Amino acid sequence: GNILVLTDFSDHSLKAAKWAIFLAKKAPAKVILFHSYLGAPVIPYDTSGQWLNPEEVVTFEEECRQALSEFAQRVELDELHNSVDDLKPVIQTEFAEGHLGAKVEEQIEKNDIDVVVMGATGKTAFGRLLAGDQIGQVIERSSKPVLIVPERSIPQKLEKVTFAVNF
Repeated sequence: GNILVLTDFSDHSLKAAKWAIFLAKKAPAKVILFHSYLGAPVIPYDTSGQWLNPEEVVTFEEECRQALSEFAQRVELDELHNSVDDLKPVIQTEFAEGHLGAKVEEQIEKNDIDVVVMGATGKTAFGRLLAGDQIGQVIERSSKPVLIVPERSIPQKLEKVTFAVNF
């Protein structure tokens, strides 16, 4: 099986990836770091009104590919420094344009996902609102268990598990 880690490239996502690696070593399983983004048309001119060379225009897709690659390097470097064993799960990256819930649903089918892992984010009221909306989208569309990792958790052992149900 495989573990899908949802990432926005933040420290919260790094914490989720740490938990996914911890779980992947127990299974064993492959870890897939996934990011979805909402694209927008790119207007090829700068603020002075000058048209830009189309080759210089960076697309959301290119930015996403680069950010995801850098995030995967952070995850692998963190695992290298903090690993106490020789087990190294396979880490792969994927990204897609579209709404998170729908893309998670697609990833579950495409990559034979067993569990979805995501970090709990948002220190501000707006951040909590946004994170709550994303968590809700994922839970609503996921056919697999969703592990939401609190900011202060340490991937050593599970001490508390909360099951959310809709009666």
